[in-house]
Amino acid sequence: MNIKLANPYTEEVNWTYEVLSFGDCEGQIEKSRAAFSGWGVFSVEERTTYIARVVEVLRQNKRVYAEIITKEMGKPMKIGDPVDEGTDIRPVVKKESVDSLEKTLKDAKKKGVEPYVYGEGREKGFFFRPALIPAASTDMKACSVEVFGPIAPVIMVKDDEAVEIANSTEFGFGADVWSADLERAGRLAKRIRSGFVTINGGVRSKVAFWRDQELRNRKGAFVLRA
Repeated sequence: MNIKLANPYTEEVNWTYEVLSFGDCEGQIEKSRAAFSGWGVFSVEERTTYIARVVEVLRQNKRVYAEIITKEMGKPMKIGDPVDEGTDIRPVVKKESVDSLEKTLKDAKKKGVEPYVYGEGREKGFFFRPALIPAASTDMKACSVEVFGPIAPVIMVKDDEAVEIANSTEFGFGADVWSADLERAGRLAKRIRSGFVTINGGVRSKVAFWRDQELRNRKGAFVLRA
């Protein structure tokens, strides 16, 4: 499927945004970058119109959308020795944990979603390759139990649905809100029922701070106010 981007003044089609097949995420990213190479000539109103059209098409194919987010924002993950500082994914504690994680992915498949599994497998050790479940739903095991492993379910929602889903889970230890609009993120965070809610990343510390300098340096002053 293609989205034609026309010059609003001449009506000439200058750019084409092509939504590619499910398996060609890298090509999708390159196509989108090329399509918006002339982004600077558009006004704010025109950009908003085009963005809305692109988002609507991507919502119709949630699998592609989830994979684009992962590949564009993520990085190659190293699976290996837990004492190696360069390791991203370490082993789980026991074989039963690996089995439980495998069952979580099988549950997603039974409910019609094919998980994406990343990285190279290892013959020895209790390793589980990181997995993404696109277009997940609240009835899946990945969204209804504490997984304790590198599995990330992605639930596609609109606006207030995010708050409804966050508040419907039986787990309420903590939540994160990510947004470039801090005021909007703050309003959303106040509506989430959770033990704590952070905005654009949490405060991580093994000890209590007796000064706030390190908090500001590591996570920003807004975290303190939130």
